[in-house]
Amino acid sequence: MKKQNAVIILIVTIILTAIGCNTPKINEPNTPISEERDTVLNITTTNKSLYYMVKDIIGDKHNVDYMFKDEKSLWSFVYSDDSLNNIAKKDLFIYMGSNYEPWVPAFNDNIKKSKVGMINASRGVKILNLTKSKTYGNKEIKENPYYFMSIDNYKIALLNIKNAVQDKDPKNRQFYEQNFNNKIKMVDEKADKLKSLADELKEFYVALPNDNSDYLIEYLGLKSIKLNDVLKNEEEVKKFDDKVKDKKGKILFFYTEDAEKELYEPLILKYSMKPLKAPGINGDMEYSYLLDELIKNLQNIINNK
Repeated sequence: MKKQNAVIILIVTIILTAIGCNTPKINEPNTPISEERDTVLNITTTNKSLYYMVKDIIGDKHNVDYMFKDEKSLWSFVYSDDSLNNIAKKDLFIYMGSNYEPWVPAFNDNIKKSKVGMINASRGVKILNLTKSKTYGNKEIKENPYYFMSIDNYKIALLNIKNAVQDKDPKNRQFYEQNFNNKIKMVDEKADKLKSLADELKEFYVALPNDNSDYLIEYLGLKSIKLNDVLKNEEEVKKFDDKVKDKKGKILFFYTEDAEKELYEPLILKYSMKPLKAPGINGDMEYSYLLDELIKNLQNIINNK
């Protein structure tokens, strides 16, 4: 009897096991997995220099583009409803400020700011005035817009950009902070080299055809002479001659465009000036490369003085 019961139990066990194996699995609906996606910002700058500054902060995390390739097209820009609407869809619109884009104040007044953050990169920088004011339509411009040629001002502008991006994407705050610190360290190293070279040129005067390099010359602690009115008439030429008659061969001619050098070629030859091109004024150059070019050009002057 016991043997018979054991056989029955074994048979029942086998049957139950078979039924269990063949029981279809219940397909439960997939539970959605909560994923926190990274913020992707859309950023527009007014020129290429700002574009490079933004890239230094954001790397490849966000989308960034720029409006103008050169200063002439930036200055002549007339905004429309389309341009206002296009920028209003962005997350950040970053401009140089200090009247580098003289149309920006009116543009700022008319754009819908429900989404876009309008960032003035010049906030907090030290501004110099132009020797002679410029006009833009009915507007008088007194500020010298090339503040970024002072390395101290550049660092403030980069800080403004970093802060703006952090505000829009706080999750990656530390990433932007590290990128900022890395860039500042690199720029400081080049600034030390520039100042060291400038110290070797303290006996020189720098002849300036315009106000474009004022910030750079002040930053480097060099003495300057303006050429703005020298070619007007013989009286101005004589005034200039009296200033520099004992400085022949000790004058650097700073220029940003080749046309400036051609215009002042007679003076350059007469006073044995040493031409030095200061790149990047028109806002189309990455800042580290700009500093490298300045270092190279200053070193060439020193090697041949």
